[in-house]
Amino acid sequence: ILVGILLFIFKDSISIFLFGGKEYGTLIIFLFLILLFRNVNIDGALAFLRARRYIKTASLIKITSLILTAALIAFLVIMTKDIIWVVAGLVFVEVIISAVLVLFILQKNIKIVRPEFTCLVPLLKFGVPLLIALLGYWVVQLSDRYLINYFMNISDVGIYSVGYILGSVLTFFWGAFDTV
Repeated sequence: ILVGILLFIFKDSISIFLFGGKEYGTLIIFLFLILLFRNVNIDGALAFLRARRYIKTASLIKITSLILTAALIAFLVIMTKDIIWVVAGLVFVEVIISAVLVLFILQKNIKIVRPEFTCLVPLLKFGVPLLIALLGYWVVQLSDRYLINYFMNISDVGIYSVGYILGSVLTFFWGAFDTV
């Protein structure tokens, strides 16, 4: 949420830095919404379902999400050729998948209890060093798109991102082994 607030406050500066113009400030807001739904709702809810041994349901929701995302992006790119519509489509998919997850959890009468924060310090000692790898991965993902924008233009970044997401559909095969 803090990153989202910073994205919202500095949306014009970030859109100029990343995309070369203020007109992509709306894109920054959509990216915040994707960040919020994917990290807070979807990844957390899927991990919750796996922890409760609803692995088939979690896998089915993940596969459906990937296929729906790829199909919607391909459709929006072909029909609109506008990156803002494509990212708005991603927000739409994230909202739909989040709603499905919440409805499933509520339907199964799964009780959500208040977490215990007494064991947080040892978990942070374990988890904080792992953030370095995650930040490195994030920098690599941002830098490839930034370099494409630097040497080419924003439409080439959009084409690259579409190909990247379509290629990521194959990750659900790897995801099944990763989860096990």
